[in-house]
Amino acid sequence: MKYILLIIFYTFFFIQANAGRVSGMVMDEQGNPLPYASILLKGTTRGTTANNEGKYFLDLDAGI
Repeated sequence: MKYILLIIFYTFFFIQANAGRVSGMVMDEQGNPLPYASILLKGTTRGTTANNEGKYFLDLDAGI
């Protein structure tokens, strides 16, 4: 039983360790922020919208 709990714990930790976050700022050619721009992760349906300063972040699950 103790070994099963250890395996479950390490599996959960490994999955969480591989998750991540993409963040940045959307700007035009002149370097001005683009507020409320749409950001999409290519090949997925995951996305977000930049804030009024052009900044965004997107939390990712493991394996994406």
